[in-house]
Amino acid sequence: MDLSAGISFSFLITIILCSYSQSSQLYLQPVKNDHAYFTGDKFFVTCFTTEDNIEKLTWTDFESNPISTNDGRIHAEPAEGDQVGLRLVFTNVETEDAGTYTCSDDQDSVSFDLTVYRAVSFSDTPSVQHAPEGDTGVVLCNVKSDPKPVVNWYFEGTKISEDKKYSIHPDNHSLKIHDLTRNDAGEYKCKAFVFTHLSSQIKDFDIKLHVQYVPEIIGEQRISTYASVGSKKNLTCTVTGDPIPIFQWLHDEMIIHNNTKNFVIYSTENTSVLQMHIDNEDRFGEYICRASNPLGEKEVVIELKEGDPPSAPELSVIGQDQVTVKLNIKAHEDDDVEDELRVVGFKVEYILASESWNSALSQEFKIGGPYELKNMSYNTDYIFRAAAHNAAGYGNYSGPVEYKTQDLQKAPVISSSSTVFTLSSLLFVSMLLFVLL
Repeated sequence: MDLSAGISFSFLITIILCSYSQSSQLYLQPVKNDHAYFTGDKFFVTCFTTEDNIEKLTWTDFESNPISTNDGRIHAEPAEGDQVGLRLVFTNVETEDAGTYTCSDDQDSVSFDLTVYRAVSFSDTPSVQHAPEGDTGVVLCNVKSDPKPVVNWYFEGTKISEDKKYSIHPDNHSLKIHDLTRNDAGEYKCKAFVFTHLSSQIKDFDIKLHVQYVPEIIGEQRISTYASVGSKKNLTCTVTGDPIPIFQWLHDEMIIHNNTKNFVIYSTENTSVLQMHIDNEDRFGEYICRASNPLGEKEVVIELKEGDPPSAPELSVIGQDQVTVKLNIKAHEDDDVEDELRVVGFKVEYILASESWNSALSQEFKIGGPYELKNMSYNTDYIFRAAAHNAAGYGNYSGPVEYKTQDLQKAPVISSSSTVFTLSSLLFVSMLLFVLL
């Protein structure tokens, strides 16, 4: 090699080394070429430089468009901390954001590829669903994603396996429940899994299933009860049903409207009460409580007969055991009274002697007893009264009975000296009898 060639080669090496020493040496964090996210995700990638400032750094998208440093859905912002870098921020990534993104300055550039999958969604899936008893019930789960999800179903926390009872539709992922019963009502969970070579996602959705059925009567479908002219009477019917039943009361095939003369109707979700004033004998007869929903209706027939409530019983206090007051209650009724009008129980009211009956406490008892009031106070003046109950209702109260509870007393204690005296006395008497005999 001649001298001129050697000088040229050395000059070229010098230029290359100088160029390399002036390079900014860009790098990305996280350190990977491929990034994968699901729609709606938030993330950022930071481009770092060995230069002292980031004024020359820029981010461009897959169409070479510069990305603004404004607060857009996709924007660039300075990195925090001691390192010098520029973040590329995605606040709500969408499928159209997929592509290659490049960070560059006037000397270098680095890139990464972004893949965006459609996230699992349960749009238009009702959180509360209904299906009629006896049919094949379908629980909807409108789950969508890209790639297509794998779906598992759970009932009350237990995974459902496909069998004669359950089947899962391969396309829309709905759950079919064959021969639906009320036991199938409850909490279901639709859980979706998405797997890719770059990322994965799991989401679930809770669904409450109501099994609908025709109203069912709780208790007897035909009832007889009694009342007397001048009294008030409540007729009650209780049902279950889904949807919630609507109640209707009838008398002599005529619909009874609420808050009309002598009638008031109180209805809750499963119970309806017809309250009436028996102002004359026309109020007796057959009443119908009709409960209906879109699946059907059921009726309770209540025959209201004329009958008198029992007379006032005889009440007395027979003793006290610690904080329990024991009572004796005796009904007064004729031997020829109808069986349906016999006394079936009592109600006892009691107050402090200083109170009025408006503040009375009460306790009900079935006939036969025992009739005991517990948790009473010591050394306290009480007043008691009792009323008997039959199918026509409660009768008049007995006369008031006053009673003062006893003090809390300790059991007597026998001293050791008394014991010695008693034993020695017994010994003396025994010896005296022996001598005399």
